[in-house]
Amino acid sequence: MERMVTDSSIRKVILVCDRAYAEKADRRKGGVGTEAQIISPEIYAKADQNKFVAVVTETNEDGEPFLPTYYRGRIHIDLSEDSIYAANFEQLVRWAFDKPLHIKPTLGKQPNYLSTQLLAAVPTAARFRRALETVRSGKEQAKGAIEDYFEDLCTGLETLRISGAAADFDEKVLGSLESFLPERAQFLELLLSIAKYRPSPDSWQQLHRLFENMIPYLFRPRTTNTWNEWDFDNFRFIIHELFLFAFGALLKHECFDGASHLLREGYYVKDNDEYGKSVMVSFDIFRQYARVFDSRNKRLNLRRLSLRADLLKKRSEGSGLEFRHILQADFVIWCRCTLDGLRNRRPCSWWPETLLYAQSRYTGGQVFEIFARAESVSYFESMKTVLGIDKKGDLDILFSALKENGDLVPRWEFESFDPAILLGLEKLATRA
Repeated sequence: MERMVTDSSIRKVILVCDRAYAEKADRRKGGVGTEAQIISPEIYAKADQNKFVAVVTETNEDGEPFLPTYYRGRIHIDLSEDSIYAANFEQLVRWAFDKPLHIKPTLGKQPNYLSTQLLAAVPTAARFRRALETVRSGKEQAKGAIEDYFEDLCTGLETLRISGAAADFDEKVLGSLESFLPERAQFLELLLSIAKYRPSPDSWQQLHRLFENMIPYLFRPRTTNTWNEWDFDNFRFIIHELFLFAFGALLKHECFDGASHLLREGYYVKDNDEYGKSVMVSFDIFRQYARVFDSRNKRLNLRRLSLRADLLKKRSEGSGLEFRHILQADFVIWCRCTLDGLRNRRPCSWWPETLLYAQSRYTGGQVFEIFARAESVSYFESMKTVLGIDKKGDLDILFSALKENGDLVPRWEFESFDPAILLGLEKLATRA
């Protein structure tokens, strides 16, 4: 009995448990009781104890296994019934030879926003938790809770304001972006929950107003008289990223009404010096040029085609959205912006940063998911609203313009993409 604990050559011990064994072990009666006294410290001392396994040969009238008290809650193998004997006997053999059917996966890389310096409490945490709980439980207070959280998120951006002309100002910007990751994680978790549990016009209007209220951060505050061109680049990246990821989340969950709302409705800008007066602007306002990334690329001689695209790709990891969803969102927004521009005779200022990777392993240069599904006429009818079209033929204006002017398609030196392929134009709305 002692050797089964102390002898290292004994690697596996089976406890055959029935009613009599369990009762004797609990009462510390006879040889079984002595055995229990020897085994139990070994069991309790090691949380990941794989040397011992209980094989149950008898259960009570409720189907509960007879096990010693010290062993309850640990893994056991039930051989008490003929109907499960074969499958569970295989489990026993696998245990004996350390060949489990299911292997525990290795722990993934820790998300950046969980690093030690970012473990401080997020200011919006309380209102975020309340909003998340009310959305998931379908409570009537969800609308107000979402509004409260969005208000905190927007006003809290002010704490990220930086300024200066230091040679390494780009480091300050990257530090600011890193510090925002916990906030972004909360926002995306709530948005994904809204897409699942509360896809409604009220929700889309609230999301629209959130982005509208963020617009002032993209430009110089009216109270600021001295500034550098790049002082707002951290806001320009953060707000662009939030808009792009939010749109990607809505497409992922096929909330086409919500995605369309963000692109269809104008955004009100009040008394902004960038425009000289109050004005309604298009969604492409959320993609503003950020000089800091070009400056960093040059300062460190990184020779990257787009540091901004690289950063968006990296920050998609662990976000709840795969990078392919971000690529798809960027492409749809660019298509819509280009179509609107052609119809209204104005240039499209949405530069699809991530489509630098459109020919990579993330898409393989293949049609995006929503357009692949849109081979079905009924699916096309449900998703066409995000492009702002009524029928497939409305895309002719886009591809005619692209044929006449190839420069309309973004290019990064020798890298580009084929809109017709990514959109699956040939098969679009061809199947009943």
